[in-house]
Amino acid sequence: MFGDILKTHVTPASKNKIRIDTERNTETERLTKMRRNFSDYVICERKFISIVQPRPLGCGHPGYGMPSSHSQFMAYLAVYCVLWSYRRVKLDDYLWKILGNAGLCALAALVMYSRVALRYHTVNQVLVGAFVGSIFAIFWTALTAIYVDPEISKIEKWKITRMLYFRGHDHR
Repeated sequence: MFGDILKTHVTPASKNKIRIDTERNTETERLTKMRRNFSDYVICERKFISIVQPRPLGCGHPGYGMPSSHSQFMAYLAVYCVLWSYRRVKLDDYLWKILGNAGLCALAALVMYSRVALRYHTVNQVLVGAFVGSIFAIFWTALTAIYVDPEISKIEKWKITRMLYFRGHDHR
């Protein structure tokens, strides 16, 4: 969807032509993103239950703070988007990819800093959240590349997927 929007709004005459590889911008990609986000949420909630560490004094929020779910999600988002952009986004000027990824990582770092500055979490809670989110992003990207991508063409041939107009990665 984002790639389709970007393709329609960027003219060929622009200085830095942007082309998004939309072959993965399909129902398959949307389903894997939903599963991934749900899995990330479940992992974060399990960590809240299994690692009992109080929030900083004077926080005013009940419950435990290990790991920081905000830090986990932002680290996950930043790492996954960086990995995704290097696999899927093609730019005429490579500098834009570096700047975009650096901006996303800076935004993630800003969220993590704000969690400590606002005294919602300790530095360790934020770092553990960032570590868990980063590891999960790498794991999910590898899992998808190894197991999901090769099976897409088989799934597209199922009768139910044809009846539902399911579009896999070969659809253009």
